[in-house]
Amino acid sequence: MPFRLAVLTVLLALGTAAPAEAHAELLRAHPAPESRLARSPGHVALRFGESVVAGRRAVVVSDERGRRVGGATRRHASLLLVSLRHLPRGRYAVYWRVVSDDGHVETGAFGFAVGRGVAPAAPRAASSADPPLAAARAVQFGALGLAAGLLVFWVAAVGRESRPRFAARARPLVAGAAAVGAASAAAGVALEARAAGGSALETRFGWTWVGAAVAWSALGALTVRRRGPGLAAAALLVLLAALPAASGHAAGHHPPAPLVALNLLHVGAMSVWTGGLAGLLVLAPRGDALAETVRRFSPLALAAVAALIATGAGQAVVEAGTPAAALDGSFGTLVAAKLALVGVLIALGAAGRRHRSRPRWRALRRTARLEVALLAAALVLTGLLAGTAPG
Repeated sequence: MPFRLAVLTVLLALGTAAPAEAHAELLRAHPAPESRLARSPGHVALRFGESVVAGRRAVVVSDERGRRVGGATRRHASLLLVSLRHLPRGRYAVYWRVVSDDGHVETGAFGFAVGRGVAPAAPRAASSADPPLAAARAVQFGALGLAAGLLVFWVAAVGRESRPRFAARARPLVAGAAAVGAASAAAGVALEARAAGGSALETRFGWTWVGAAVAWSALGALTVRRRGPGLAAAALLVLLAALPAASGHAAGHHPPAPLVALNLLHVGAMSVWTGGLAGLLVLAPRGDALAETVRRFSPLALAAVAALIATGAGQAVVEAGTPAAALDGSFGTLVAAKLALVGVLIALGAAGRRHRSRPRWRALRRTARLEVALLAAALVLTGLLAGTAPG
């Protein structure tokens, strides 16, 4: 409880914002949920707040024995229709599963009754969680953080005399990140198509991630051909940094500008931290050159930490609508867990900064490895958050 209150205090300090748009909120239904009808309806109709992607079995209507009593689902933008045969007196359940424009799977269920004196069914909706897609998001974010962060580390923390050696050693890491990024983007598109029961290109998430796969492939080709980072590679990384905002909650928010800006800053701060840890752990020189690299990177890392906290909490508040709502339900649990991990990372970073003038390589490597493990856990939570609606 004290931690929850502390997190709430941080969120309150950032103020409030207008509520975010729900992913694919069910606005109206016919028959109405929990309604009692005197006669059999001819169809079930569901109207959502935005256009959705739905397969032929996106809406299932069943009787008390679990037998289907409706036909295939027909979609007209945000409207789903299922024709019904004549329904005798009894209780019926409607289950629905759709994919919103930002790639999130939305599920729900309600009941209705036909005949006087019959109580409506109270079915439970299936889980909308999609762990494989959350994993693909986490891998995508990790690849982006590594590739973009190494570029920032090369420019801001590595001395001129060490840059050629650093660039040569960083190339395999960036090429690997590009390969993993392209593979996870392709996997994300395939998982989206499976969830949608159709083409992933019908959603903003789908075509954005197809573009990401192309951009990662181009970055990999540039990395193999060039000895050091160039403007084309930097431009591709900036484009990829916009992927989370373009494919997720931010672009669907109204107005989109505040959440998009917070998301871009959050991704940038995450990249600085991720790439910096990789640079120090794998690529940093020893001795006096190491001390100089740590001295240059420490202020940048501190700024990245501050930006991570501010933009992460800010995004949670803007998406949820109020600071209190940002800590409700599964979304709030994930936000609190992520902030807890960031708190531990801050403590580790502060411990490392005590020896900034003359860093000890073994202690630095041990701390950096632990930070990498915690950062990986934070990326998994980020992937889950990207697929979870507030509330």
